Amino acid sequence: MLQRLTLTARLTVLYTLVSAAVLLGLGVLVAWSTHLHFIDLDREYLLDKVHLIQKTVDETPEPTELSAKLDELLSSHQGLFISLKRGDELLFGPGRITFPTELATRSAADQPLDWGDGERQLRGMSTELSAVQRPGEAASPVQGMRLTLALDTQHHTHFMQMLRQQLAIYVVLATLLSGLLGWWAARSGLAPLRVMKERALKVTAHKLDQRMPIEAVPVEMAELANSLNTMLERLQQDFAKLM
Repeated sequence: MLQRLTLTARLTVLYTLVSAAVLLGLGVLVAWSTHLHFIDLDREYLLDKVHLIQKTVDETPEPTELSAKLDELLSSHQGLFISLKRGDELLFGPGRITFPTELATRSAADQPLDWGDGERQLRGMSTELSAVQRPGEAASPVQGMRLTLALDTQHHTHFMQMLRQQLAIYVVLATLLSGLLGWWAARSGLAPLRVMKERALKVTAHKLDQRMPIEAVPVEMAELANSLNTMLERLQQDFAKLM
């Protein structure tokens, strides 16, 4: 296919393909880096809420009061979901979402887990809260609580969709512009060859004094121009002898 194209067209196609590959790689890198950045932000946000809930649990001995405080916490943090258990006993957890069972085996040190719940896109983590020994309680070890919390990441999903669309449009437009610039660069770079072609067309049996413009061509073409000039010089001398 490429063999049947002009040299200018070949260079344009190759330059466009290279530009498209580079731009596509850059777009993938930007999208992936943004995705990882959102994961880090969400992880820090969830860890901050873990510390806040741990403090709330430590300061609130009564389950009813604890539930009221957690309700207040949820009302001031839209998109946040909490489940708090002691063993198999559910201390707090409005049943608005379903937490994956595999979250129960994870810790705060692990990366957040992503899952879908209906139309929601969620990212969550689970960790054991350390229980506080209250004055007057039995000296036996206090059973810890497992906190599972999740964040609605639908806004991240919408942002990533918009980012991917914008990157795709940018890659297409930039590739087309790169192809146009590649055609201009190839045509400009090969202009000396067209000059040499025009000089060669003027050479006839009665007009052998035409020479290739060595000073006006790039270094890479100077050797070719010099060889053609040498050939024309020999032809002119041979015709002069024949005359």
